[in-house]
Amino acid sequence: MRAAFGVRADAELTPLAGALEQTAWRAGDVVLKPVQEANPGEADWVAGVLDAIEENGFRVIKPVRSVEGTWLEHGWTAWCWFDGHHERARWHDVVAATDAFHAAVPKAIAQAGVAPRPDWLDRRGHRWARAEATVWHGERLPPTVNHGAVEWRLYERATAVGPPLTDDARATSIVVHGDIASNVLRLADASTHAFIDMSPGWRPAASTRAQIAVEAVTWFGAPVDLLEEFPREDIARASAFRLLCGLQASPDWAADFPGEIEAWTRAIEAIGA
Repeated sequence: MRAAFGVRADAELTPLAGALEQTAWRAGDVVLKPVQEANPGEADWVAGVLDAIEENGFRVIKPVRSVEGTWLEHGWTAWCWFDGHHERARWHDVVAATDAFHAAVPKAIAQAGVAPRPDWLDRRGHRWARAEATVWHGERLPPTVNHGAVEWRLYERATAVGPPLTDDARATSIVVHGDIASNVLRLADASTHAFIDMSPGWRPAASTRAQIAVEAVTWFGAPVDLLEEFPREDIARASAFRLLCGLQASPDWAADFPGEIEAWTRAIEAIGA
């Protein structure tokens, strides 16, 4: 793959810790990343939009074309390397950068000449897409959910506060970065934040603010009062989304991740659910 994307043959390959179902490698100033799901249209769309986006108040990892001029080569993509570290504290700054990013997405879509609602959205079958369809768009629950699990009761409490969006609210949906809290870097010069590993979702852009807050509290130890700064229903939906993702991934999540269940319980209680 180094040759396919014009990377020197002697560039050292270093594995990078990343998403649960992907393995990325750094080669010099380039990150090589496989496209695991058989949905090349998604990879092309994301690369085209991020290549066209105007960075104003945020940075994004930019795609690298192959020597053939394509974004996707033999199931792999390539991206520029950022020198930074994963954010663990400045969540208000992350939210501000996220707002700026999503405000720039529609213009980037027009610049790239791609569909505002691409058809590959309807071909996604992974658990994140199923959870999103249930929580934000009112579709039926995935069949693999364990209704006897501890986290199922937390999910029910969350959905009682944050029901699926109305038709008018769903009409404001755009393609968003659906996994920001785990994929935001504070750059080495600390001037701004940079987003990596875009995991596309289809929902109102404002929903990502609450998702960042929820994940900051439950995964990264942010104070629970951060949740009070966002609409209660948005926090509830963001919580329900992550809980439903977990319910599909592990038959015994509470036993596997007891500390995480405690954190989710605190978050649900904080919104009075």
